[in-house]
Amino acid sequence: RNINHCVLRLEKLLPSHYETNATGDVAEDHKLLLRDKENAGQVLERVGIEFSKLQFFSKKVQDHPIIEQLKPRIEDITSELQAQLDAYFKSSVKSNDRKAVRQALRTYLSIDMVHAAESTYTCQFVRPRLIKIFNEENLQNNDLEKLYRSAIEFLDKDFFQLKQHISHHGKGYEPLDEFDFLVNSFLVETLRILVNH
Repeated sequence: RNINHCVLRLEKLLPSHYETNATGDVAEDHKLLLRDKENAGQVLERVGIEFSKLQFFSKKVQDHPIIEQLKPRIEDITSELQAQLDAYFKSSVKSNDRKAVRQALRTYLSIDMVHAAESTYTCQFVRPRLIKIFNEENLQNNDLEKLYRSAIEFLDKDFFQLKQHISHHGKGYEPLDEFDFLVNSFLVETLRILVNH
């Protein structure tokens, strides 16, 4: 009963489909379709809490037939939640909105999707910049040290802003320290690009 209730609440909170473009295809950038765009972060946090409950109840009764019956709906909810959260995180980073970035990251953390946040940051921000820096032409025509300096400039400017949003200025434990964008996004992607060239 609790699982079914969670699924129903999540389906009400999350839109059931993406916006489509003129040809009827799903819009590439997974537009956020929350009913109240002003409060998208709060809605996503609420969805995250409800999703955590769903995960908890699902684990408690994992062998029950209801889980198998609800599995397609749970998969749809999981997929939709990640797409919505990724779009919100991307938008928050682009607009340099500290509150929204922290809200998105708290939601990723609460639903155990730290890797998804790091992957989104890598794909949307780190990879495009590093590909411009470490492209074939630059690698052949430039000093590698110069290219590394360009990568460090990216770290100093854009990456530093994200780090500032995550940083906790008080004493004590900061849950958002669980995210390690430097290692899991920047360093991993830099090595991947260099190894492939």
